[in-house]
Amino acid sequence: NWPNEDAARRVLGKWSQMGPAVRSHVVDLLLQRDALTQTLLDDIVAGVVEPSAFDAARRQRLLSHPDQAIRDRAARVLGDRSVTSKPELLARFAPSLTLTGDAARGAALFEKTCAACHRLGEVGNAVGPDLRTLTDRARRALLTAVLDRNAAVESTYVSYLVETSAGDTFTGMIASETGSGVTLVGADGKPRDIPRRDIESMRSTGLSLMPNGLEKGLDAQAMADLLAFVIDAGPAPKQFPNNQPQVVTPGNDGSLHLSAAQAELYGPSIVFEQKYRNIGWWSKEQDHAVWRIDVHRAGAYQVEID
Repeated sequence: NWPNEDAARRVLGKWSQMGPAVRSHVVDLLLQRDALTQTLLDDIVAGVVEPSAFDAARRQRLLSHPDQAIRDRAARVLGDRSVTSKPELLARFAPSLTLTGDAARGAALFEKTCAACHRLGEVGNAVGPDLRTLTDRARRALLTAVLDRNAAVESTYVSYLVETSAGDTFTGMIASETGSGVTLVGADGKPRDIPRRDIESMRSTGLSLMPNGLEKGLDAQAMADLLAFVIDAGPAPKQFPNNQPQVVTPGNDGSLHLSAAQAELYGPSIVFEQKYRNIGWWSKEQDHAVWRIDVHRAGAYQVEID
């Protein structure tokens, strides 16, 4: 921790000589104290520190700061980029649902944009939900999850703001909580143990740890690339004789018949039973079946399950 504002200003005086990792570390330290946060904002106004030094997570941390004065000033200095309505965002990126995505380009975008909190394969940190276990990998569902991350956030991944008796402020997801303290995991994936005796206050933000503004700098093609990578990185469906997943098209009457033979099957127990050509042993929470369908026209559909 910086001992005083003078020391912080001396460090910020070397800003132009710092690399990205050091800059991020300095910003995180300054954000722990309200007075030093104001010093940092002073240097942004003075042109010493570029606003681009604040990624989406650090920007959200400032814009949701418990101190109203800091929140207001940060919005003026950095610009509140979270004001775009969700319907407007979804409309802007709707073309990504029909564009052909490049998974290789998407992997690079994932590492740059998402890997701080999510892990796929050997890339990223396992802070947020495990993307390999997603049961709904449809493009529209994934796009909505990226652009409207607070719509259905699980309580496990809600961020908390903790203020200590020493005046430090920390934001992150509660990884563990005991009678003696809590462990917070920030958007950088690093755990921080905070003794309960040092906690002045702790409150839920009600928001996802996934920050607003991650889509900044992305166009529809880039989003299509990112979605392609996430979809392709998922587990392959289980393989059984006579189970041949394929896109289901409507019959002459417009109906869609979703047979077991056409389904993609995932999970530890679920199987395709040869005798009756049906799905069996569908008994675990992770078990699920996926049908990919081509709907030729909009309409109301009656669903019947046999």
